[in-house]
Amino acid sequence: VRVTPASTIGPEVNYTLAGHAAFGWGFSNATIARPGPSITVYLGDLVTLTLIGNDSNTPHNWFIDYNDDNQPSPGEPSSPDFNAQGGRKAIAWNFTADRPGQYTYRCLYHPTSMIGTIIILGEERRPSGPAVGLIPGILLITLGGVLAFALVYHARAVRATKRRP
Repeated sequence: VRVTPASTIGPEVNYTLAGHAAFGWGFSNATIARPGPSITVYLGDLVTLTLIGNDSNTPHNWFIDYNDDNQPSPGEPSSPDFNAQGGRKAIAWNFTADRPGQYTYRCLYHPTSMIGTIIILGEERRPSGPAVGLIPGILLITLGGVLAFALVYHARAVRATKRRP
């Protein structure tokens, strides 16, 4: 198990999942299917899920089943319940993707019908573009230009001084 320290947590990734006890998970109420949609994140990403119940008063939760035993175990990310009678129909919940691999996500109450795949890529998310940020890059280019101008000016001043009688 590799736990990612808070100082290296990657960017936030957001997903919305609608769940139905009989039909599964979907990115919206209109796309609910079994299995649910595949989710791909990078190691260290802070994943925020908006979880919505699509059936009436049926309790749900969302968890990653690392050991494939159809129930949340210690160390497995597991959301609070939602959609229960008298409870909230939707919740926003987050976890840090800290174990690379391909796993099944499930609902605690419907572990065989509400399933999908989550892939946690084993490398931390790499920033796109050059390794030097835009502002530092501009500053470096400007500094290089100023230094080049100063060298040329200095060389001309030295030559002009040598030409004088």
